[in-house]
Amino acid sequence: MGMEIKRNRRDANKRRPGDENYHTKTLYLPPQFLNSLTGGHRQWWEFKSINMDKLLFFKMGKFYELFEMDAHGTQPHCGFPEKNFSMYIEKLAQKGYQVLVVEQIETPAQLDLRRKEQDSKDKVVKREICVVVTKEY
Repeated sequence: MGMEIKRNRRDANKRRPGDENYHTKTLYLPPQFLNSLTGGHRQWWEFKSINMDKLLFFKMGKFYELFEMDAHGTQPHCGFPEKNFSMYIEKLAQKGYQVLVVEQIETPAQLDLRRKEQDSKDKVVKREICVVVTKEY
C-alpha cells in the first residue's frame, strides 16, 4: 500500500482513526495514488476501499489474486489457479474470514469489441463483485 496511505489512513469520508465517526470498512484513496496505478490494480483498490473488512479474491485470467494486506506476509500479492478456488475459499471462511469474490464479467475479446464499438481507451476487463462467502454461507 502506498506509504502515504499507510501513514495518513482515512476512511472514505476522510476521517482519521480516532474520530468517533471513523468507518473502518472504507478507505480514502487520494487521486494521485489512483492515477499512479495500472488499470487492474486500480480496480482492485476501488473494490478494496469499500470492503476493508473482507479478503478479496480478485480474478485475473485463470487465477485468483490477493494483494497487499490480503496477501499477508512480506509479499505484495499471492494467487492460486481457479481449480483451487473451492478449497481456499472454504478454508478461509471456516477460519472466520469474509471473502469477497470479484469476477471478470467480460473476456479480453469482449473488451476489444467494446473498445472498438464505444471508441473506448479502457484497457481492463470489467469486473464485478459476485458473492461474499462467510462461515455461515
